[in-house]
Amino acid sequence: VDNLFSSVLLCSFWLSLTFWTLDLLINLNTAVYRKGALVVSRSRILLSYAKGWLLFDCLLLSFDVVYVSSQSAVSGEFRLLRVTRILRLLRLLRMLKLTNAH
Repeated sequence: VDNLFSSVLLCSFWLSLTFWTLDLLINLNTAVYRKGALVVSRSRILLSYAKGWLLFDCLLLSFDVVYVSSQSAVSGEFRLLRVTRILRLLRLLRMLKLTNAH
């Protein structure tokens, strides 16, 4: 049972890391609307993303990178994993709220 739980947790972690890494790359390449005009310039897209979610996304990914590269105690790893999941859930909820507003 513990082995199965560990496998599911590990699989969930890697799927989440892959998803959020791709999300960051996609956001860096997604045009945005500013004052009714479609912005397709990469530098302006980056600036817009930097003013919004870039720092938050990089912070979340950095937690995962630390998790992957650390050899800390299991309890500390699970605590870090829980924190990143909560932050991601908050971001998803905000995205859903923004989607419903439009």
